[in-house]
Amino acid sequence: MTRPTKKLLLGLLTGTAISAALLILMALWPLSQGPNAPLPAISSLPETGPDFPEAPAPVHPEPVPPDTNTPEPGAPAPHPAGPVPSVEVTPTVPAQPSVPETRTTRPNPETKKAEQSSKKIPEAPRPATAEKADSTPGVPEQKRMEVASLTPSDLDRVHSLLHQVKSDFEKKDLAGLKKIMPLSLDQESSLNIIFNAYNTIRAETESTQPIENGVSSVLVIISMENDRGNLVFPGPRWAKQPLTIPSDNHRWNQALLVGTTFTHPPAVADLIAPTIFHTLPAYTASPGSPTQISAKIIDNTKILDVTLHFRAQGDREYETAPMSEGEDHAFTGRMPGSMIKGSSTSMEYYIKAKDAEGNVSLEGRPNAPLIIAVIQPSAG
Repeated sequence: MTRPTKKLLLGLLTGTAISAALLILMALWPLSQGPNAPLPAISSLPETGPDFPEAPAPVHPEPVPPDTNTPEPGAPAPHPAGPVPSVEVTPTVPAQPSVPETRTTRPNPETKKAEQSSKKIPEAPRPATAEKADSTPGVPEQKRMEVASLTPSDLDRVHSLLHQVKSDFEKKDLAGLKKIMPLSLDQESSLNIIFNAYNTIRAETESTQPIENGVSSVLVIISMENDRGNLVFPGPRWAKQPLTIPSDNHRWNQALLVGTTFTHPPAVADLIAPTIFHTLPAYTASPGSPTQISAKIIDNTKILDVTLHFRAQGDREYETAPMSEGEDHAFTGRMPGSMIKGSSTSMEYYIKAKDAEGNVSLEGRPNAPLIIAVIQPSAG
């Protein structure tokens, strides 16, 4: 091969290599500018292409289209070679003035969802309701209406009916109670136990107030006395019995025992208080010497504690001492000798017994105590 022929072939090869390098550089240049880089203007691209969704107006300055020529010395190097993520390239739309009301560009679905989640939806105003002209602040509407519906004649009938309930209960008149108070078998059985166990009963009604379609009240058992004369206070769970008096067209002629105390099985199983058997000591107290007080106490269930309360005559406050249980239900307590002074003429005391239900029995009373004399030592 002659020298001119070799030079011609070498020139053709060099030109071909330079052309291929330029084509490769033009193809890779948009990827080096990132996913938002504009596509180079290539005259050979068809005028119609795929239907790309319109992108929202970019918030960053419009990038300057890169020069397709060879980059100048000192320009930043392209991104290092590596796996290129699959990025959907969208055509760049020139920035438009930000006018949300007139923008016709379709927003990106993800961008629209983010904008909606960031907006705070104002709470819809509640419809105003007209208040009644006769409403009274601080008074429930139901009770206010019921109070207004009770005439003086109604109040007289209600008080008369409650007085009859109290009177029949204190007289232990079960037949009279059943005329004005329908009783279940369980309630009747419980009242029979109370009436048979106690000789006297003191009761009262309280907390009477109008309610829906009637009046409510409470029957309170204040105190009782058993066969031994012990003063008895009922346990807290059955000392108060709620009542309801339905209006029945303003006739007010019936009371209902609405408590669950006397239901089956009974909420309170123990309606019997302890019984205290005690006689005054056959001896007297001596100054400086302890004095022992004994009593026999029995109960139908379990006695919780027994306490001796005592004081010197003329003192206002009582001192207390526990009474311990011995054989045959005997309980014993002591007045300390330091409490029995030579200046005292007598000692006053009473005994208190309480069972597990909270029923309390007293032998003696705080305002009417038992008394033993204090004998002064002889001068000789």
